[in-house]
Amino acid sequence: MNIKTIIYRLLFVAIAIAAATPAATGSEPTVPFDTISARLDYQRYVFPQEKIHVTTDQGRYVTGDTIWLRAWVTDAASGHQVNASKYVYVELLSPFGKVEKRIKIREDNGLYSGYLDLDEELPEGNYTLAAYTTFMEGLGTDYFFRKPLGVISPYSTQAEIVTTFEPADNDESLKMSLSFQDREGKPLHYETMYVTSSTEKQMEGGRGTRTRNFTLKRKDFPERVALVQLDHYKKYIVLPPKEGLLDVTFHPEGGYLIPGVPCKVGFKAIDGAGAGVDVTGVITTSRGDTVANLQTIHKGIGSVMILPVEGERYTAHINGHTFELPATNAEAAVIHADNSKGDYLDITPVGNVPDGAMVVVQSHGVARYAAPAEKGKTYRVPATELGDGVVQILLMTADMQPLSERLIFNYPAHDTILSVTRR
Repeated sequence: MNIKTIIYRLLFVAIAIAAATPAATGSEPTVPFDTISARLDYQRYVFPQEKIHVTTDQGRYVTGDTIWLRAWVTDAASGHQVNASKYVYVELLSPFGKVEKRIKIREDNGLYSGYLDLDEELPEGNYTLAAYTTFMEGLGTDYFFRKPLGVISPYSTQAEIVTTFEPADNDESLKMSLSFQDREGKPLHYETMYVTSSTEKQMEGGRGTRTRNFTLKRKDFPERVALVQLDHYKKYIVLPPKEGLLDVTFHPEGGYLIPGVPCKVGFKAIDGAGAGVDVTGVITTSRGDTVANLQTIHKGIGSVMILPVEGERYTAHINGHTFELPATNAEAAVIHADNSKGDYLDITPVGNVPDGAMVVVQSHGVARYAAPAEKGKTYRVPATELGDGVVQILLMTADMQPLSERLIFNYPAHDTILSVTRR
């Protein structure tokens, strides 16, 4: 880094501090609002984040087709188009998670346009299109753009791979019946039959016309997907989950159950395939007393209010299964946030809030609000001051260490409606 760059960056911070406006909190936070704002501005300047969106000419393809695509790279904070990265990398990932194809697209006047050829012998299945820049790659794959793409084999117009499943003698295995037939349901002769896992374990079914049976060990199929091949027709088959498998996780608002403080506890119920399932149940104390009834609202997601008691343990009884809720924690300090009214956001620090703690709100890397945190005090922030989209709410110590975090979505104040008048 040369001296000119250093001077420009220091000047940028000075301008940001001078231009920042303190929040109207009624009292000053431990760290001045303009300092928080300047730090966030400086972070956006020296450590910008990119986002990618990719459009394709179709959502489903036949093997041998060409995927025509265009990518847009934007600044994550402002949403403005940027072209600092000269290349975008696009990958086609198989249901096994393997990279089947990778291309490199060069930026041309702010646009990234290109195409990806599909091999004619590509197995049929549900693939994923991923896109990233070199800069994004350093942040981890969670920041990549991903889009599902269906790929159909031309063999499927004349033949069909038929699979049926049933439980094996134990939960760790699965029985699969495999046959080959034409579109009218008549058996077809095959010369080769293979079943392959992502761990490269392969089973052979021989030749002929009859149905073949395989026993699949679930540990060999961690993605719950098998690659089936009959002659030249190859297809990814999704394996069913274990029967009756249910997992429910509980997420107290702010991260902890604070004794004596009413808390909204979100929960998520999924089956063995990872799909949300609707459930009902009750929450009981260690003595078996019911403290709340719970029921999912949509696709396995729901919430329930409880008033935790110090030292008590809570158990959820759902569809014949039991699940432990997180233990109460009297030493924790958390944020409770409510934007259900739409016009404003209510923020309440609860629990063991330390001296000098602060409430800080930011969105898109821009400081929106800061105030000293007082236990049990509700801070009301107008929705119009939060910015649109995802808003981060933090409870921080005096030395700016995070204690609790909440994320909420703030809807735009005015939706743009296009009015068309016919003449």
